[in-house]
Parts: sequence; C-alpha cells; structure tokens
Amino acid sequence: FVTSVLRYLLSNVWSLVLLTVLARIVAVCVRNVNYWPKRGLPGLGWVPVVGSYYSLTTPHPNNQMDYLRRFGKVFGAFLFNDPVLIVAEPSAIKRILVSDFHLFQDHLMPTIHKYEALDLVHLKGEQWKRVRSAVSPIFTSAKLRRMEPLIHQCTSSLLFQLEQLANDDDDKPILMYSMMASYSL
Repeated sequence: FVTSVLRYLLSNVWSLVLLTVLARIVAVCVRNVNYWPKRGLPGLGWVPVVGSYYSLTTPHPNNQMDYLRRFGKVFGAFLFNDPVLIVAEPSAIKRILVSDFHLFQDHLMPTIHKYEALDLVHLKGEQWKRVRSAVSPIFTSAKLRRMEPLIHQCTSSLLFQLEQLANDDDDKPILMYSMMASYSL
C-alpha cells in the first residue's frame, strides 16, 4: 500500500513539475504580446517563439514598404521574443545615431564579415562604451572640417575607379565589398 501511495505521489509530483515548467514557458512566451500597444506604437503581430522575425525576413519584394505604409515610419516588431523598434524616419535616425547614441547601445545589426562585428554599430554593452569613449573625441566638428579635403579626394578617386570599371568592356564582376572597404579605410 505504501509503495502504491508513493508511486502515485511521485507521478503526480512529476506531473506537477512538468505542468509548472510548461506554465513558465507559456508565461515567458506571451509576456510581450501587448508590448507595443502598451507603448502606443503600432507593430507587427507576435508569433510564439519566432516573434515577427519571419515576417521581417521573408523575401517579398515590397515587404518593408508595405510595413511602412501600414504602420508608419516608426513601428515595433519582435526578433524571436525580444521587442525591436524599427525606425525609418530620417530625422529620428539622425537623432538616434548622433545625439542619443548612448541610449541605443545594443543594436541588432546583422554582420556580414567577422571584422564588422568590431564596428561601433555592432558592439554591445561595456565593449561598446569603451570603444565609443575612445572614438568620440576623434570626430569633433573641427577635425571633420579639416578632414573634408581628404574625404573629397578619396571620394573622387573612388568615383574615377567606378567610372573606369563601368566603361570597361570586360564582363568581369566588380567586387564592391572590397572596393568600399578600401574607400572606408
């Protein structure tokens, strides 16, 4: 009798543990369902586990333009279970990237090359703060004004190279990534 009671209790305990774990998973998954409406922003609907990631990355020709028409230039989405703010308003982008950059330190920018991950836009947390504080003094308006002739010269050189490649009769593909990397260095 005692053995059967213990089995019954243990089977119910495991059922209770399983039910508790499942309830916790559901609670974590649905906590962001009303995230954007609570903040007064329109947004893409949330789908369990994937969020609205699939909608954002589906290769449909006018997908992003449809979202801009439907939701406006600032709207919310979800990358899996994390809320993501999508901004397409030039003045807001400028403000985020220039004056409020310190408030938006953890960007969800995809990287193509392993060295891009070391870029200020791709860094996160303490590493971002360290690089930002080291790089900020380099880009004062006076220093940028002094660099303007050099930037103009490099741009002219890039345009000249692109014109030569465009006028070349060779059907060889142009490696834009390496060309733009050379320009940015």
